[in-house]
Amino acid sequence: MSGERDAGDAAATPKPPRTPDKTLVQRLAQPKTADELVALVPKTILLTEHAEGASAMARAEVWDHFSVMFWIANDCCWSQETRWVFVPMAFVVVFFSHNVWASRNDASEFRHALAVFFWLVGANSCWVWMDFYGSVHALEVWCVICFATSILIETAQLTVLAVPAVKNAGEVDTQDVTDAFQAIAILSWAAHDLTVFSYYNLSSVSQDYCRVAWWILGAVIVFQVSYYLYLQIKIYRTRPASSGVDYALALFAWSIGCIFWEFGDFYATDHQEPEPVFRPPRHVDNFRWWSFWIIVVGALPLAVWCVRHSLNLMAWSKKNR
Repeated sequence: MSGERDAGDAAATPKPPRTPDKTLVQRLAQPKTADELVALVPKTILLTEHAEGASAMARAEVWDHFSVMFWIANDCCWSQETRWVFVPMAFVVVFFSHNVWASRNDASEFRHALAVFFWLVGANSCWVWMDFYGSVHALEVWCVICFATSILIETAQLTVLAVPAVKNAGEVDTQDVTDAFQAIAILSWAAHDLTVFSYYNLSSVSQDYCRVAWWILGAVIVFQVSYYLYLQIKIYRTRPASSGVDYALALFAWSIGCIFWEFGDFYATDHQEPEPVFRPPRHVDNFRWWSFWIIVVGALPLAVWCVRHSLNLMAWSKKNR
């Protein structure tokens, strides 16, 4: 009987009002703990797992780091117009294709990985090929289709995330913030590359319109990678063992370097020929030369991380052979 009275008393006691979840703006503006910061870190370009500390996430982090490293090597070779670009490109195709397969059981991550695949493997790889072996109309159309597909996938992803947020008056889950940031980042880069591709390859598109779009998208990209680097630095202060700063710095330098390279091609076209990178450029406004070194210097910490991990992996394999 006493148990029944206790249950009745508990049922009669009014429940405290439910504390509303943080809104999207509050979550972005006031991350308080290291765990919150980690949750808000945008995955930006690549696939990662949700279970922090698990072996699956550790493998995904390694895969991410190496994927970015090969793509940076691809762009460094591309900026200097060397056919060695096809070596890192082969690894890029393998790594980003793997991301699509690895994310097949997670609808959100699969959409991100598929968008990146169309952007980098489907469009940019063909673009590199045409830069060395000449434009082909069919490949130009294919590149536009791939860029557009990537943009449409991430637009759909943002729509999927926005509908619940509107219904809940701006209250969103932290993971949705991460997904939205990642979707905007991929969409911005795919649209940016489509703009630059159109500037060079589609005569029917006004170059003035392309320049305006390039400035707007460039500003968005610089803000995103700067904010990502800022978050990773805050995480590093509480978790010195994290390699996130190396990763974020490489993405930041790559983004700034690409924008430098394109600025030179747009506004200083007479002095953008590839030059020996270990000698000062003949013209100080050779932005290709500066772009190469911005990307390389920013990627050095990540390159060191990749080398150290490779050596540790070889030592572990030899020990357990």
